[in-house]
Amino acid sequence: FTSDLEINDDQLSIFTGPNYVLCFQDDYDDCLEVLRNRLRANLSQLRRKSSGYLAYALTDVVLDHYYPTMAAIGDYIENLEDSIFTERRERRLLNRILRIKKDVVRFRRLVYPERDKIAEILRLPDEIVPEELKTYYRDAYDHAIQALDLAESYRDNISSLADLYLSDQSNRMNEVMKVLTIISSIFIPLSFVVGLYGMNFQHEDTHGHVLPLNMPELYSPLGYPILLGVLAVIVAGQLFYFWRKGWLSSD
Repeated sequence: FTSDLEINDDQLSIFTGPNYVLCFQDDYDDCLEVLRNRLRANLSQLRRKSSGYLAYALTDVVLDHYYPTMAAIGDYIENLEDSIFTERRERRLLNRILRIKKDVVRFRRLVYPERDKIAEILRLPDEIVPEELKTYYRDAYDHAIQALDLAESYRDNISSLADLYLSDQSNRMNEVMKVLTIISSIFIPLSFVVGLYGMNFQHEDTHGHVLPLNMPELYSPLGYPILLGVLAVIVAGQLFYFWRKGWLSSD
């Protein structure tokens, strides 16, 4: 598992007989180097074991290599969870969540065949696989089950993480909409008052007489300051009402 969200996998085929073990793989750079070093050592007990045990040792090394990968994925998931609750979140956080979910699903597809192959080995008669060797394979089978359970747990965590991210995004959008709604509701009465006094009614009749009922405030020397005061009172009254209702709180 690399830092750029990629699981590097390689197919390993093992053929075993009474006194030989053949391995086929595409890349030499793999997790088997530890086992090769043990075989190169003259005092290694592995060289005195049967070919069936060597085949088990190859399987066990591959299974053990899964756990650092799952540990890295687990740390990555924890970092994603922390990123959701930070104020400065990455815009591509959802893409990162979906990509790691894809990697976990891919990991499960890699482990399933190995678990099934070990189960087939355990069902073979004792003439082919001795009971003593099956004891080791049962341990390998348990390791495969644990890896699958861990991957299943990670998949559930990632699904919950995606739901949490979408819920958090929805809550933040609701907060934005609340602010916009409050601003709009403040300007609605202001727009009404300004629009009311912006109507162009005729101030005088055809004989030049002033019509006192057509907006008499327009002839007042304090008409404009009074209008500004009325607008300020409307805004203050609305803000006080919103505050009493708790709509201005961020909680």
